[in-house]
Order: sequence, then C-alpha cells, then structure tokens
Amino acid sequence: VLWKKDKDGMAEFGKAEAACRKALGMGYARAGINLGVALAHLKKWDEAGAAFEAALKACPDKQKDIEDRQRWLAQLRNWEENK
Repeated sequence: VLWKKDKDGMAEFGKAEAACRKALGMGYARAGINLGVALAHLKKWDEAGAAFEAALKACPDKQKDIEDRQRWLAQLRNWEENK
C-alpha cells in the first residue's frame, strides 16, 4: 500500500515518490499524476506542481483529473501554510 501513513509520518509517501519516479522512467506517463500527489503529501509543493504540469502535457486525456488535483494542491498548501 503506497498511501498508508506509518508511525513515523510520511515514510510511505517517500516510497510512493520513488515508485512513481521509477514508473515514469519506464515510460508510464500517468505515474506523474500519482507523483504529484505523493510530493504534495511530502509538502514538496513546487515539485508537486511541476509533476502535475508535466502530467498534463504527457496525458492531455486526463486534463480534468489533473486540474482537479492542481486545485487540491493549492488548497492543501494554503491550509498547511496557514494552520
């Protein structure tokens, strides 16, 4: 399970990041969407945004899904930075 938080916090999201980067390297373009999600959970805001932008270019058929995640990223970042 890639998205489960462990007792130490975000270690599983780090594993998810690595898995997504590996999948991207193997040519699976849609892994960029999950990479953006993993990076967002790791609070790597700019990298997450860049991953979503790259996914949008690589997967134009997923435009709505990616734009939804971009909005989610902006809301999450704002919430995290202002709590």
